Amino acid sequence: GTTNAACAWCGQPMQLMTRCRDCFQAPPLWGSCQVTSHVHNPFHWTEVWQGKFYAHQSLHDLGLLICLRHNSTACPASLRPPSTPFVVIHANGIHNILPGFCQCPRGPNHHIQLLCANLFPATFDNPKTAFSFTIMKDFHLHRLCLKKSTYDYYAKLVRQTSNIILASTNDHYGELLRASQI
Repeated sequence: GTTNAACAWCGQPMQLMTRCRDCFQAPPLWGSCQVTSHVHNPFHWTEVWQGKFYAHQSLHDLGLLICLRHNSTACPASLRPPSTPFVVIHANGIHNILPGFCQCPRGPNHHIQLLCANLFPATFDNPKTAFSFTIMKDFHLHRLCLKKSTYDYYAKLVRQTSNIILASTNDHYGELLRASQI
């Protein structure tokens, strides 16, 4: 039973049991412990126990804030937490996140912060979408070896995000085309 389960990270009894789909032999964790354990793997997918089944859940939905710069901690110059939605496309799907950009007076532009975090922005002026370097390399290999079209590759990413509710992801196909040309 899962009713008396304890978090493998903090040992506390769990009322919100989660597990990571992408970690190898991941133990069940309390939601906040799942977030803490994934600060450096923010694009993993989690599942939350619903009493009879596990439901697909993102780390963002559990409260993960992806801080750029400052060793993955919030920028000391930031006066309020970020609220602008952002999309990162990674090898395992399309992720909605809240990025914590550095707000220091001499801090680099947002597109530079993304590039330093191994994220390729879809645009350099006020980016709202980025592609992980992992996805850009994978896409390049698919094009070279498998001759897959960009449309087919993007369709695979949508299915990896949610194979049940395909309309739940916004269309970022054009951005993938633009980024791949650059």
